[in-house]
Amino acid sequence: MKHTLKLMLPVITVVMIVIFFAGNNRGNRISPPMLTAGNSSSVWTDISENEFTQKGSREINPVRYRTLKADMNQLSTKLQRAPMENSVHTDYIFELPMPYGGMSKFSVTEYSMMEPALADKFSDIKTYSIKGIDDPYATGKIDITMHGFHAMILSVRGDYFIDPFSKNENEIYISYFKKDFITNKTFECSFDSELNDNSEPVNVSGEITSGTQLRTYRLACASTGEYTTYHGGTVAGGLAAIVTTVNRVNGVYEKDFLQEWF
Repeated sequence: MKHTLKLMLPVITVVMIVIFFAGNNRGNRISPPMLTAGNSSSVWTDISENEFTQKGSREINPVRYRTLKADMNQLSTKLQRAPMENSVHTDYIFELPMPYGGMSKFSVTEYSMMEPALADKFSDIKTYSIKGIDDPYATGKIDITMHGFHAMILSVRGDYFIDPFSKNENEIYISYFKKDFITNKTFECSFDSELNDNSEPVNVSGEITSGTQLRTYRLACASTGEYTTYHGGTVAGGLAAIVTTVNRVNGVYEKDFLQEWF
């Protein structure tokens, strides 16, 4: 998402992808001793659904989940202390609530998904990479934006997520396993493209890549006016929603293909 990430209101705009960047060795750095975030579990408190008022419609309604209240001031403060990726500083330990109870420890580092000028303009949007300590096979992504906190954890023990309980909610969250979220909704792409019959054929064979080198690609992304309206009607709101989505895409691509999008 580096370089440009524009949300145009209210017209539909074209989404373009631009490749680039040599891979880096982010996945190969040697971590120094870790620094704990203190009692991260104090950020999260289990709560019954009769103890709060639902603020908006529910977009995610798993068959089984854990409901929690987050102290957002503590959460933001603790994440602000996380080192940047590839930093020489000590890694930072942070705890996240498991869907069926208990907490799990992760090493967390901040990484930037946006071009520096865009990141400065929307400085309240933060993205992080996490790696499991209690579960060494777990990896994931978390973000904090005007829409609240979001987490995706990928593990051989089961992928799980932490998301706001409902729309317009940034204090009440659910922790749930992917397998427990069953939906009948299907994805439909409304982008209307026409092929140019006179275009030159493109060689897509490419070079087969493998190994441990992380390859970074630049992504320019735009949204429709309807998308931005759904997420609050502001550029900041639309951008925050896109960041959450692409951050999770990065989590999957880094794990499966050693690729990420900026």
